[in-house]
Amino acid sequence: MMKTRPGKFRGGNRLGFISVMILTLILVVFAGASAVALEGNYEQREVDIWSDGTRLSGDLFYPSNIKKGQKLPAIIMSHGWGGLKSHLNNTYAPYFAEAGYVVLTFDYRGWGESDSRLVLIDEMPE
Repeated sequence: MMKTRPGKFRGGNRLGFISVMILTLILVVFAGASAVALEGNYEQREVDIWSDGTRLSGDLFYPSNIKKGQKLPAIIMSHGWGGLKSHLNNTYAPYFAEAGYVVLTFDYRGWGESDSRLVLIDEMPE
């Protein structure tokens, strides 16, 4: 029989276990949220974000009842690797906006509706 120290998991590591638990919690929360109908108490508008001279395409979501000068918590949502803002716009951002958050989603440089920058490794061709 394999002995383990207190707080140690047999056949794995603590970080891996915690990551799986967090992912499971997120899936449970959003699986329940997807069954909830949105009431349309949010607004959405397109925005441009400039990064090192390159335009990134973004969308801003916010509660409809926001008052001028009111401060709200904000969330910046982006994919960890690849993916488009439209995925976040359709599944997560509206729910957070209805819950009282300002949410910014964007496409990374060279992805989706964002511009890309040209990086030359040789001289410019004619």
